[in-house]
Amino acid sequence: MQRIHYSGASLLTGDELARGLIEYAQVLAASGGSAQVTLPVRLNDGGTGSATLLIGPSSELVTVAETSPFGELYAPEVLAEWQEGLAASAADA
Repeated sequence: MQRIHYSGASLLTGDELARGLIEYAQVLAASGGSAQVTLPVRLNDGGTGSATLLIGPSSELVTVAETSPFGELYAPEVLAEWQEGLAASAADA
């Protein structure tokens, strides 16, 4: 699991989701674009919720590996959506 620190808040999510978010933010920063993204997060009680972030050129994201007693979060559909966004950004460049 990865804890994402963003804009004074922190979110616990899956490893692949955190990597995908960082990659998406990096491409958007390079192109001067921005996007609203929603990803699944692990709540303090172990439940699953969602978080929505606005990422763009001035986004400062930090991810830190964290051990959690709760299961890893996977969302291949979210990663696929981000890949489409990355492809669109590359086509616009």
